[in-house]
Amino acid sequence: MDHDTIYQPLPHAQRSIRLLSIAAGWPVDPIHVGLVTIQDIDDAPPYVALSYVWGLTHAADPIFCNGVPKRVTKSLGDALRAFRPLPSCEPEEAHRHGLGLLSADDACHSNRHIWRDIAHNKWEKSLESHTSNSLFWIDALCINQNDVDERSNQVKGMREIYQNARSVRIWLGSEISSVADEEAFQSMPSSWLDKFLGRARLADYGAMPVVLAFIAQAFYNSKEESTSHDESHIGFPPTHAPEWGVFRKFFQHPWFYRVWTVQEIAMAKHASIVVGDWELDWKAFALAVGYLYDTYHRYSLVWKSRAIWNLRMFDSSLTSLPLDSVSYMCRIRSGETERPLLMGLLQLGRNRGATQPVDYVFAVLNLSADWKTVNDGTTQVPYIEPDYTKSIARTFTDVTTWLVTFHRSLDVLSFVAFERQSPIPDCPSWVPVWSQQKRSCALAHGEYRWSPEYSTLQSPHRRLLRETGYNAAMKEPMLPCPFEDLMNTKILHASGLKLSPVVAVSEPLVPVGDDDITLRDEATAEERLFIESTWDLCEQLIVQNCMKTQTNATDQPEIERPEANVMDLTASYRTRDQVISALILTLCANRDEDWARADRSSETRHDAIAWLSKLLGTRFSRTTFGERTRNYFRQKGDQHAFQATMSLICSWRRFFVTESGHMGIGPVNTQNGDIATVLFGSTIPFMVKPLEGNPNRHLLLGECYVHGIMDGELVEHWRSYTSTPPDLIDFE
Repeated sequence: MDHDTIYQPLPHAQRSIRLLSIAAGWPVDPIHVGLVTIQDIDDAPPYVALSYVWGLTHAADPIFCNGVPKRVTKSLGDALRAFRPLPSCEPEEAHRHGLGLLSADDACHSNRHIWRDIAHNKWEKSLESHTSNSLFWIDALCINQNDVDERSNQVKGMREIYQNARSVRIWLGSEISSVADEEAFQSMPSSWLDKFLGRARLADYGAMPVVLAFIAQAFYNSKEESTSHDESHIGFPPTHAPEWGVFRKFFQHPWFYRVWTVQEIAMAKHASIVVGDWELDWKAFALAVGYLYDTYHRYSLVWKSRAIWNLRMFDSSLTSLPLDSVSYMCRIRSGETERPLLMGLLQLGRNRGATQPVDYVFAVLNLSADWKTVNDGTTQVPYIEPDYTKSIARTFTDVTTWLVTFHRSLDVLSFVAFERQSPIPDCPSWVPVWSQQKRSCALAHGEYRWSPEYSTLQSPHRRLLRETGYNAAMKEPMLPCPFEDLMNTKILHASGLKLSPVVAVSEPLVPVGDDDITLRDEATAEERLFIESTWDLCEQLIVQNCMKTQTNATDQPEIERPEANVMDLTASYRTRDQVISALILTLCANRDEDWARADRSSETRHDAIAWLSKLLGTRFSRTTFGERTRNYFRQKGDQHAFQATMSLICSWRRFFVTESGHMGIGPVNTQNGDIATVLFGSTIPFMVKPLEGNPNRHLLLGECYVHGIMDGELVEHWRSYTSTPPDLIDFE
């Protein structure tokens, strides 16, 4: 295909755009489109921006762009055919080509259904409305994809392109069902009343009417205040109804999981979802999703786990809906005063999909509060710009370097998940691989898990997060890192305090399923192995502490003298009860089920003891059978509360013990000899690995929790030695 014939250089690399017109045609006619160049986007006529998933399958026939045949994906070909105007509005001509309007008496007409105010079928409108032509902006056609420079420049203006569009149409395809689904529809049972009255089911008309009924019911339920769990399900079918499967599949559409679609919907003035002939208003959809999401999270995971344990009826229909990614898209906003931070957008984007790894960075740059700060001239620090000529490793390094230097903070290092075989060659260990999901939850940044955190970036010492609950570095400033030096050397020079090396590690907790938490009434085999190996280490620690106590009791008292090194800081938990308390707070990273500090109440301790006693038996509780029986009937704790929190915190991590007796949880690849380190400029410790043959260089393995230094104890100990400089740590 001759791209030089289709595309001519744009007059202005970033201000000029191309718009596309679709020639009228009947369903079987070839698709003809034309491109028109707009000198400046501010002068563009009204146009519609298309948001869709490219897909990998090509259309059977090429389209003709400016008269030149051009291959497009099946998804785009179907969209062009769906939005193409008709050549004539004569009913007879339309009927001859298999087209016709839905009458008001048609069983599927929107006026007869609950969704009539939020959705419609395009054939409910007059034929005249189908003959009007609209201009479109479609990335695959309006950008010369073979010109890397043009692609980079157009991506820089993507925010403005979607912001200036009259509307954004979200194309999810001609249908959402498959052959297997059609067979399932046929097997769906009808109620005796429907059979008696001769009524058809919504599923008889396809999947989309079923989806619209669910969305509309949730939309109207969102207008009412629900006060109980039972009221939250008003209007929905029973949990065993097969229609739930249809609704669930709708939320599994790839569009809801792509990284680029976040910006496209966030910038839209008006948007609608289009599936085949059906069109659904985005605002109504977002309200419905918000209701479904809030209904799901109104009751904590602990409540659901208790329901299963007590053999109570538990409605799993809503809990099985994949709402996290969809809800995030509905909640993010493009308001000028509330923008998510770039680090949060990058982290959330790791759970989504993109064709090219660099798009995980480029797709979110213009959505952030950081971008607004730079764009408003508040700072002179230049912003990262899309550049498809750069390597993946260079792109990831550049954006991480920018975050470190702009925010004057090392908080971004919390998103590192080091792997021995890095999927991105030449990527430094201290740079998060933004195109790969971090399997372990973020300890200091859990609020980014579900929704963006907003900030005005006004503080002189910019913190990416507020109220993390940890203050390991006591706000000690980071070592200055010039942007150019980091860019050129890829060596991160940091300062901080090293704890003593790791001397023992547990088995890793590697979950079986994809979810962080599985609702269950028993510990999995993996959890049992993790806890048993962890308790083995704790028992050894208890024995060692007892031996030290006995030795100290028989020795002659010595003259007290200052410790010689900050690494000599020893753990403050020495008795069996202190070790158990430290273990409990370590396994939950000092978080309760509501993500608040667990050491501020005794509830977490009771919950943990109940679970650990059940799991470890006499090894942990040291009680007789009669005592365990009495404790069972009068126990204070809820074992499922602690199990849910522990499973989230410890998945893809190991428990470890240091030479100084400190215990913690660290990355899954933590080994003996690794060192827990407090880096100045962050809020949480990190596990680092000295390089063999070069102890001054290190690999960054990831964040860790070390009980006894999370509130700045190590820094306070160091500050008592005013003449002792901090450790200088280089990462490569």
